[in-house]
Amino acid sequence: MVVITIPVPWLVTLRDGSVAVVWASSYSIEDGSYVFDTLVNASPDEQRLLEVSARTPSDPNRVGVVNARLPEGTVESVESAPWPM
Repeated sequence: MVVITIPVPWLVTLRDGSVAVVWASSYSIEDGSYVFDTLVNASPDEQRLLEVSARTPSDPNRVGVVNARLPEGTVESVESAPWPM
């Protein structure tokens, strides 16, 4: 597997006040969850071991993979972290 987009830190503040740092290229809210993912080139065998979040039509090996999934109800806020940390 080869990482295509460089993961960056995201500060995720949870409703209980704790803060998690999640490394990912991007995030979105899908089906009631915050989904953090990174674009990679991965073989079909590697993809079977990963949670694939998106596929590139022009290249079957280029996929988005989930780094973290957090229920929307547990998240207070998401901010890009200062870089470098």
